[in-house]
Amino acid sequence: MSRDLAVRTRGLGYRYGRTWTVEGLDLEVPAGAVYGLLGRNGAGKSTVLRLLLGLLRRHAGDVEVLGFDPRKSPVEVKARVGYVAETLDLYDWMRVEELLGFVATYRPGWDEVLAERLRSRFGLAADARVGALSKGQRAMAALLLALAFRPALLLLDEPTAGLDVTARKLFYETVLGEYQADGGTILITSHQVHEIAGLVDHVGVLQAGRLEISGSLDEQQRTVRRWRLLFPGAAPARLAVPGLLQCGRTGREAVLLVRGEEAVVRAALQEQRPDAIEMEELGPEEVLEALAGERL
Repeated sequence: MSRDLAVRTRGLGYRYGRTWTVEGLDLEVPAGAVYGLLGRNGAGKSTVLRLLLGLLRRHAGDVEVLGFDPRKSPVEVKARVGYVAETLDLYDWMRVEELLGFVATYRPGWDEVLAERLRSRFGLAADARVGALSKGQRAMAALLLALAFRPALLLLDEPTAGLDVTARKLFYETVLGEYQADGGTILITSHQVHEIAGLVDHVGVLQAGRLEISGSLDEQQRTVRRWRLLFPGAAPARLAVPGLLQCGRTGREAVLLVRGEEAVVRAALQEQRPDAIEMEELGPEEVLEALAGERL
């Protein structure tokens, strides 16, 4: 695998019974990127992360994580990858300091100074029972465990689902300030575009186990635009435009979100014979919403 990639899959597939929940997945996550894998619930996002960790046995394709196949080298992968699962299964009977001490015993790169700094920042009392922590505190504890051994890759599976605004803000500020600022790679799954719009620089859209769209956010901003068409009469009920993501109509006006090269899209729109065509650039959050909106 190229050193420029932290994750690469080729034709990755996993089936549950007779149903393929992940199929033909070709995923590339550049080293140092913050890659947002978007998709509605049930699209296969959590399954992808578990396949990358080797927690599930793939039924097709190839996987490389930091240069290792998780099936052949599970220890090497787990030693280099931090993981925050959607379901936070922690040892509820332990106290916080006991939990940290226990995890430190099997994490060779565990940084005691970093762990203590994060514990203090998150307001996790050392003598508090893990089972008595709030949902937000449990999320912070899971993040602490994933960061304190300084992994090369961080996998976050819907990490802030159900958290309040303050807890989400602290979570993402920590991810950026304590981890990604040092050049670490993040792969984060979400069905909440607005939460990760300011975090990601690469994006993929997963639909029914297939990767529909993938690339840098800069590339998507260059190719995804809003187009306004004004017609002499009522806007047509059907507009045949390649790359159409969303379309709305009000009287004579049609507003389209389209992904494609400007000249190609403009030529296709002119074939619809409107009186006027206007193009608008989109911001990062609008682009993510456009790419994932109808799918989410």
